[in-house]
Amino acid sequence: LELTYNHGSEEDADFHYHNGNTEPKGFGHIGFLVDDLNAAVASLEAAGYKFQKKPSDGKIPWLAFALDPDNYWVEIIQRGGGPAPKE
Repeated sequence: LELTYNHGSEEDADFHYHNGNTEPKGFGHIGFLVDDLNAAVASLEAAGYKFQKKPSDGKIPWLAFALDPDNYWVEIIQRGGGPAPKE
């Protein structure tokens, strides 16, 4: 999955792109449901990925944000996790 392609920039040493996670905010991330969030996080950590947020960080333990090599956030969500629906 390529979120951006800046045609013609391949040989421009000064070229950089904006990933949407810093100001000005824009497209920020994609998400994937997983059956075992802790196993997914452990597997990504073992492969050397860094995280913006792990399940143990903050108040939302059913999701994590891994960083891809371009620092796009990749949301990893525990299937079926989250707060109970409001009645």
